[in-house]
Amino acid sequence: MLSFYSHSQISNMRGVHGFVFDDCTANPIEGIKVCAFNHSTNRNDCTVTDSDGKYHIPIYTSGIWITVTTNNQSENIFNYPGFAFVNFDIVSPVDYMRVVNCATGESKLIYSTDFSTRPTIISCEKWDLKFDTDYNQYGPYDYFYTVRSFFPWGGNTVLRQWSIGCDNPNNPPESINCAGIDLTEKLRGLPNAVYQITLVKACCDRGDGDFPRQITSGLVTWQNSESPVVDFKFLASFEIEDLNGENDNNGMIDFISDSRPGPLLGDISSGFNGSFTTGNNISNYNVKIEGVNCEGQIVLETVYNENFQPDATGKLPDNFLFAANVKDANGTPLFLSKRGECFKFTLSATNACGTDSKSSYFKITESCMYCMDAPDKNPIAQQVHKIFSESNNTDIESAQGISLEFPTINDRQEVPTSIYPNPADDQLYIRSSVLQSWDIYNSSGQHILQGTDRNIHVNSLQKGLYLIDIKTVQGSKILKFVKQ
Repeated sequence: MLSFYSHSQISNMRGVHGFVFDDCTANPIEGIKVCAFNHSTNRNDCTVTDSDGKYHIPIYTSGIWITVTTNNQSENIFNYPGFAFVNFDIVSPVDYMRVVNCATGESKLIYSTDFSTRPTIISCEKWDLKFDTDYNQYGPYDYFYTVRSFFPWGGNTVLRQWSIGCDNPNNPPESINCAGIDLTEKLRGLPNAVYQITLVKACCDRGDGDFPRQITSGLVTWQNSESPVVDFKFLASFEIEDLNGENDNNGMIDFISDSRPGPLLGDISSGFNGSFTTGNNISNYNVKIEGVNCEGQIVLETVYNENFQPDATGKLPDNFLFAANVKDANGTPLFLSKRGECFKFTLSATNACGTDSKSSYFKITESCMYCMDAPDKNPIAQQVHKIFSESNNTDIESAQGISLEFPTINDRQEVPTSIYPNPADDQLYIRSSVLQSWDIYNSSGQHILQGTDRNIHVNSLQKGLYLIDIKTVQGSKILKFVKQ
C-alpha cells in the first residue's frame, strides 16, 4: 500500500512537489509516475519519483485548478498565493500472482478473470504460487490467501485459507527454485472446477483490523488427473468368440495373453476396444503391432506403429478396426495375407502424469477364413462390411478374387473340434464353433462331469487319464486328456 503526499508552493518556480512512499514501512518508492493537469492550459505534465520518492512538476501560472494524478487516483488542488496541500492514499501499482510449473519452468499470470487465459493446474504436477511484484524489497507484509468456488453470477464459497505472516522465513512468498507456496497441495482434494484465488496484502504493524490493504484476485482451473492405466479387449465376430471358447456374443474377446499364441483373431473382424483404459486428459495413444515367431521369442517385424489423438473427452476408441487401419502397400487389409501367423499387440497411452502400456499376443486364425457375422447380427460386422463395400482400395472381393459372404450362426463353417491345454491343470478349453454339450468320464468309464460351457474347470479332478465326449451339431467326438 502506498500513500501520496502533495503540496504546491509559491516561488519563482511555482510547481507541485511531493513524495510517494510505502505506507506500511515509510520507505520511499522510486519510479512512480505522477501527473499534474493544468485546466487553464489543458496541458498534462508528468514525471516519476526519484530514489527518495520525490517528484517535482513545474507550474508557471497561479490561481488555477490543478489535478494531480498517481496510479489512476486524483485530487484537485487550487493554486493561489500560500500553500495548498493534498494528502490521500492511492493503490499501489497492480501486483500480480503467478504460478510456476516446477518441472518445466512454465510461468503464467493469474491476475485475469478472463476464462480464456486462466492457467490449468493438474494434480500430478507441482505448481508453485508467487507474488509477482516490484515492491517486496520494501516489505515484509502480511499475505492472506483464500481459495473460493467461482460462479460468474456470484455466490462464491470460501474453501481454503492460509497466510504468510511477517515473521515467516518464507516472507515475501517468492517462488525461487519452486520452494515457495505449493499451490497443487493447497488445491488437492477439491473437485475439478474453476477456482478464484485471492491475495490480501497488508501492513505488518497494523494488525488484523481496519488497515490499508491491496487485494489481488485471479482464476485457475483445477484438474484431478492420474497416470493412465491401459486396458483393452480385442474386437471379434461371434464366430471368433466361439473359436476362443466364449459364447457371450459381446463382440469382444474377454481375455488377453502375455504368452504365445494368445487369442485367435479373424482376418477382417479384428480390432481393439480401448475404452477400458483409465486416466483422464489423455493426450496421445500409440498402437503397435509386431510380427512374432509363434513358438519362440523372436520379433520378426513391426507391421504397424502409429500415434493417435483421443476423442474430445480424452478417451481411447471403443472401435478401432485393424481392417480400416492396418493395411499392406496395396491398401488391402494386412491380416488377409497373414493367416496362421502370430503377432504382438501393444497399446500405450500418455497424459501429463505419465505413460502406461499393455500388450497381448494374438494369432490370425486359419480355421475360419473371413469369419464374420451377418451385418445385422453384430455392429462390428456392420462397420467392416461398410468398409469393404464402400472403399475400392480395400474391397476384399476385388483384392482376393472371391465372393465374400457373411455367414450366420446357422450356416457358418464347421471348426475342427479340439481341446487344450493337454495335459490340463485347472481348466480345459473346447475349441468348436457349434458346441452343444460335453461329458467327462474317468478311465473306468464312470461319468464325472457334464456341461455346455467351453471353459471347463477340472481342478477338482484327480490326476489321471480322462475321456471327454463332445457333442456338436455335426455329431459326437471323443477325445482323451490328462489331468495333471
